[in-house]
Amino acid sequence: MIKLHCKLKQQTPLLHFQPDEPGACLRGTEVKPKLDKFIISCYLAKEKSVPDNWFLETKKDKREEKENFALNYKIRFETQGTPQINDGSKGKPINKSFFGNQGIKDKTQLKKTVLYDNPIELTILCFIPDLLEFIKEYIEDFFVIHNFGTRQTKGFGAFIVSEINGIGIDYENRDYLSIVKKYIPYGLYFEYRNVKTAEKNVLEDIRIIYGLMKSGFNLTSLGKGSKEDYFKGYIFRYFSERYPSYMKDKKFIKTHLEFYNLDSKEIEKIEKENDDREGIYCRALLGLAQQYEYKKTYEGTVKIIEENLAKENEKKDEVGDKAKGIARFPSPILWTVAGKYLLAMPMEEEIEYILNKKFSFVDPQGNSYDIKTPREFNFKEFLYGFQKDFNDKKTPKGGKIGLAQAKNGMLLGAKSLKLSSF
Repeated sequence: MIKLHCKLKQQTPLLHFQPDEPGACLRGTEVKPKLDKFIISCYLAKEKSVPDNWFLETKKDKREEKENFALNYKIRFETQGTPQINDGSKGKPINKSFFGNQGIKDKTQLKKTVLYDNPIELTILCFIPDLLEFIKEYIEDFFVIHNFGTRQTKGFGAFIVSEINGIGIDYENRDYLSIVKKYIPYGLYFEYRNVKTAEKNVLEDIRIIYGLMKSGFNLTSLGKGSKEDYFKGYIFRYFSERYPSYMKDKKFIKTHLEFYNLDSKEIEKIEKENDDREGIYCRALLGLAQQYEYKKTYEGTVKIIEENLAKENEKKDEVGDKAKGIARFPSPILWTVAGKYLLAMPMEEEIEYILNKKFSFVDPQGNSYDIKTPREFNFKEFLYGFQKDFNDKKTPKGGKIGLAQAKNGMLLGAKSLKLSSF
């Protein structure tokens, strides 16, 4: 058996399901299937087929019958030193893009982040020299374009290779953008001054940039100085411009669904106007939430039920529980950091899955209204449109002011960031 030995630098915290276990960090059960898939795709880009002896199941017909396409090697991770573990309960919050600890009263059930300052040792054991050599050639690329753990699409769980078989990699000056461009045809990036600055700021920067892209920020009720800080999500403005005859999902909820008004003590719609336009669920294109909640004047939760999932569950005698049809759909953009680069990498195959799907919005009273996602979506056009919109700090984005005039300190970083495209 021969070995490939690497060292990994952890760049962002990993949301781990067993953070208090000794050595808790990357798990082979999560990493190996992703690495297998990546290695197979890279090899097929050069050759017609992967050698049978590279697989654990060496007979092709058996592989396909069992759907077992695992490659024949073992992977092991070892940690050094004591990690920084954070559950957000001691004044150092987990990034605001993570909501998993909301409402949990039992502190032992809080999800935690794990971050190692020391290098993480990665060892790959293999009996097949040419397979191991091929893994060696692509192992750095793999970690650049993959994150791990919970909330990985929002930058959590980012690692880079710092050493391969004793040979160090100058990650401070590494051109990671060139690596990404080999696999991702287009996307957005920002280059920080150095790796340390990137690691300090990237998660919060991703949260703000993605927030401006998807849901927007309404900070108008936070007190003096924030009364004009309203920035509508770019996804809504993008579809309003291109499909003015459709009602966007946010408006759809306000004009169709009923909630409890905390002021009037009545069940009512948020907006009383009649709007007969067909709804379009555009927000889902950037990741599908299980529900939307209203906690200010109006109280209530909107459940999101996907038509095909509901039908599947009806066949399983789960007709009575509509919530069983709630869909999960991650963001089709992988936000990450590699060295000193913040990267936004589109995953187009994920977008294809969500197009032209029917959903039901169910309000707290049990009223259900159907709405569909768009039939088509030019992802590249959207991303580059957002780049231009984000870099324009003066023009209002659905409100009265541009980012340059924003008073809330949360948006301070966004004022100085300028996204580039690749």
